[in-house]
This record gives sequence, C-alpha cells and structure tokens, in this order.
Amino acid sequence: MTSRWERIAPLTGVLAVAIIVLTFTVVSGSTPDTKDSAEKIFAFYQKHRDRQMGAAFILSIGAALLIFFSGTLRGALALAPARGRLASVAFGGGIASAAGFFVAGTVHLALADSGKRGTPAVAQTLAYLDDNTYLAFGAGIGVMALAGGISIVRTRVVPLWLGIVGIVGGVATFTPLGFFGFLLSALWIVMMSVALAVRPPQVAGTTVD
Repeated sequence: MTSRWERIAPLTGVLAVAIIVLTFTVVSGSTPDTKDSAEKIFAFYQKHRDRQMGAAFILSIGAALLIFFSGTLRGALALAPARGRLASVAFGGGIASAAGFFVAGTVHLALADSGKRGTPAVAQTLAYLDDNTYLAFGAGIGVMALAGGISIVRTRVVPLWLGIVGIVGGVATFTPLGFFGFLLSALWIVMMSVALAVRPPQVAGTTVD
C-alpha cells in the first residue's frame, strides 16, 4: 500500500518553486541595483536588515524542499525497466541547484548583515556577489530538466510532452536565453510535481541510456 508520504512527496517540487519565487519577488522585494552608490546600498540594508536576513533563511527552506523533490524525481525516473544513468544525472542536477540556492542565501545573509556590521564598501562588494549567484543554482536546474526530459522521452514514465518541455527548458538554460530557460525549467518542476502526485509513473519503454 502506498504511504501518505509517497503520495504527497512529489508536491515538494511545487512547494520548493513557490517558496523560491516568493522569496525573490515578494519577501526580498526591490533591492538596490549594483549601479547604485555604496552608501545607498549600505543604507538600504541598514534599514531592511531583518527582512533581508529572513529572505535568506526562507530561501534555504525552498532549497531543502528541492532536495526532497530531487529524490522523488529520481525514484520516478528509475522505475523504467532499464534503470539508467539519466535518473541519477537529474538527481545530481537538483542537488547542485539546491546547493547553489544555499550559496545564494548565504551571500544574501552576509549582505543583509553588512548593514549592521559592515561598511558601505563591504555592502557594495557583497551586492555584486549577490547579484551574480544565478549560475550557482540556474545551471543545476537546467541539468535536472534536461536529463529528466531525455529520460522521459526514452522511457515514457510520464507523458511525452513533459519530456519535451524539460529538454527545451534545460537546453535553453545554457544559451543566451538562459533566464527564460530557467523559468521554463522551474515550470517543468511544477508540472512534474503535479503529474507525479496525480498519476503514478507508467512505464512503456525499455530503452537503455
């Protein structure tokens, strides 16, 4: 009999994406641009230190949930008769992305704390780092979507169109359209999360990776 956890585990993907998106768009809000003066950046984090530190911790929750979803995804992809490497690659991409989000959260935490313990120069330096952590988590999401998409196309553990979306999003992440590829890959996680929760994977192929 399927346990309650096994039924709801796929939804960790929806929760992870929702928390991460809300952190960047709502909780963190509008932060200074790196083109702003060091004094302006420092003043902002002096005023909004607690809120920005909270955003860093909330982001870490989303990253932790992404790890749980990565494990669920690997389990679903590995249900194919020929259990190949793509399931492990997709899992690795998810873990790499979660680690990237933890790094991004750590940098943002230091930036927020600089409003109390740092100087304008320190705040500006950390702001540059904070504004350029995308690759740390974006690349992992791309790998997860790409490997997961290829696995789905080859094994049909879920509907084929989900595999195509994953491949397109994953490939685009590593092109000049990287931001849009990242968004599509994140949307793919949501769709996979719902698909795995609503309907257990159906194996139709026996292709070896």
